[in-house]
Amino acid sequence: MMCWENWPVEVDKHAEMPNTSGLRHGGMSFIDRYLGVWILVAMALGLALGRVIPGLGEFLSSMEVGGISIPIALGILVMMYPPLAKVRYDKTAKIAAEVVSRSVVYL
Repeated sequence: MMCWENWPVEVDKHAEMPNTSGLRHGGMSFIDRYLGVWILVAMALGLALGRVIPGLGEFLSSMEVGGISIPIALGILVMMYPPLAKVRYDKTAKIAAEVVSRSVVYL
């Protein structure tokens, strides 16, 4: 049952927005601008690996559970987790530096 007492929801207009100052071309990052290229490169790499490693197709096909391909399921999970978890890539360098500094302190 939904509660409509707080409808419409108040939006905090002063909430922190992602830093897009390093982005160009209408707010698109380098990876986003060339997404089509990356997809084509990944497809070509997959085709090349299939030619170079003869048993790769059969090996990947053997990793199925109930008709679901485990490698494809893992790939989709890795691809979809960041947007669903709202990963803030603009903060990854700061977080990594904090993790390194904390690990040095604990050693």
